[in-house]
Amino acid sequence: MEKVFWFAITSFISIFIATVVLMASVGVEAKGPIQNDVARDESFYKAFLAVTNIIFAYIAHVAYFGFVSETQQPRDYPKSLALLHIVENTLYLVSALVIYHFVGPDVKSPALSSAGPLMRKVCYGIAIPTVLIAGVIAGHVASFYPLAHGLGLH
Repeated sequence: MEKVFWFAITSFISIFIATVVLMASVGVEAKGPIQNDVARDESFYKAFLAVTNIIFAYIAHVAYFGFVSETQQPRDYPKSLALLHIVENTLYLVSALVIYHFVGPDVKSPALSSAGPLMRKVCYGIAIPTVLIAGVIAGHVASFYPLAHGLGLH
């Protein structure tokens, strides 16, 4: 898990920079703030999808349990998890508000696709380490469970 820490730091820096570049680029490319009709008529499907996107964005990750089992001081884990969620939710909120302010209701998913053609490629290029590292961490956690729990080593 010691190596996973450095992977996670690299992943955070990568997606943070990609998001800041995205926010700057949509702000520069925008012709001004988008005027939105608050009372738009949306279908049930679109409303349900919007609600579930928010719910699934905040569901706990399966790796939380694997990480707490490998910490040296498990009592410190709730503090670390609280700090993670404070930082994470702040970054989610700020980036969502800025991007929605300049792009409007037509924000693409993932949001990195909301930038212009050139900046979209730049943002995805910066975010490549995050995508790769997320796979490595998920693979590490997935491979750890059968080994540790299936063989009674944990």
